[in-house]
Amino acid sequence: MTLPAGPRILTAFEPFGGRWSNLSALVLARWEEAGVEKALLPVEIAGLAARIAKLFESRPAALVLMGESWSGKKIAVERVALNILDAGERPDNSGFAPSERRVLPGAPLALEATWDADGAVEWIRARGLSAEKSYHAGAYVCNQALYLALALSRELAPGAAIGFLHLPARKPWGASRRALAMARRLSGLVGAVVRREPAGESRRALEAAG
Repeated sequence: MTLPAGPRILTAFEPFGGRWSNLSALVLARWEEAGVEKALLPVEIAGLAARIAKLFESRPAALVLMGESWSGKKIAVERVALNILDAGERPDNSGFAPSERRVLPGAPLALEATWDADGAVEWIRARGLSAEKSYHAGAYVCNQALYLALALSRELAPGAAIGFLHLPARKPWGASRRALAMARRLSGLVGAVVRREPAGESRRALEAAG
């Protein structure tokens, strides 16, 4: 599906949980793609809504958010965001650790990502990286960011393609080198993403754009 006029934005998260780096931030810093705006988001639950809202001031045509997964083995292309916020034993960078809360009280339990996730998986695999579709972005800040973005897009950017990439960060060593290699292969994705369509037309459009 053809996207509306507007900027294409790529985001990542700052380090958290006592780590010195965040793979998504390292990839963001090395990502080279013409026409793509980049933003680094804080791992702070209370302030995240305002930062996501700021991204929508420009009415983006596409928004690709990135975060890291400490357990993942492949790039996870997120398909769904849940209206659940539970930090467990992982306080954010302000020390806040909510339990069993809603991202947006009164809003739907789940929102579907509006990008063509299947096409994104194929695009990434075609560039030699392992990728899979995911139906659970967790209940922490990554899921919160995706849910907020999808909720805001309904009013502020209804035709936008919005999705999330979880990058595998199981091995903290060699992160800078892996980030560079990953960024080189992924650069171009933001410009290629399209909006999801039920008949699979969007996947063919993504393949043509790539």
